[in-house]
Amino acid sequence: MGGQKQPSKTIDDLRRDLEIVLVNLRWIEEATGETLEGEDAFIVKQIEDENKAALANSQESTT
Repeated sequence: MGGQKQPSKTIDDLRRDLEIVLVNLRWIEEATGETLEGEDAFIVKQIEDENKAALANSQESTT
């Protein structure tokens, strides 16, 4: 029908999914002894920082 489709996940769900991916990435780094370098490491760190800040803001707004 012609209505707007509701997203199946909220932004908070997506942030939690991203956090799981980042944790898995860190686990792989530890398991293999290899780490990201240069721009890749910078981008991942930036995403982690932004995700942590967004989660903190989300939790503050629900309390």
